[in-house]
Amino acid sequence: MYGDTVGLKVDSSVSIAGCVQVIRQYDKSAVGIIRDRIIRHDYLLVCSYTDRMGLKRIIQCCRDLVSAGIVPEVYEFDDEPTTIEFLERLDSTYDGISDDIDAGEPEDSSS
Repeated sequence: MYGDTVGLKVDSSVSIAGCVQVIRQYDKSAVGIIRDRIIRHDYLLVCSYTDRMGLKRIIQCCRDLVSAGIVPEVYEFDDEPTTIEFLERLDSTYDGISDDIDAGEPEDSSS
């Protein structure tokens, strides 16, 4: 991965069929390609650190994997392990910034 990305992997000992079923909801690659990524312990989903929609996609995929009994591995920057909670806080921060921008800054009444 590159320095400004986050990504998702799973341990290669997981139920490959169950994992592929979840990942295919987020990545329409061929089943064989996803299976090979799992076996090689490659990234299944990756996005830019600042890609809000990509981040939301990875968060939701992690939740779906957990619901399927699969423990996702989340990484940031240069293959540094992180947690889904970190990504959720980051997403919340981006949502707050977006809300602030949408609301606009109050006009300066001293003019």
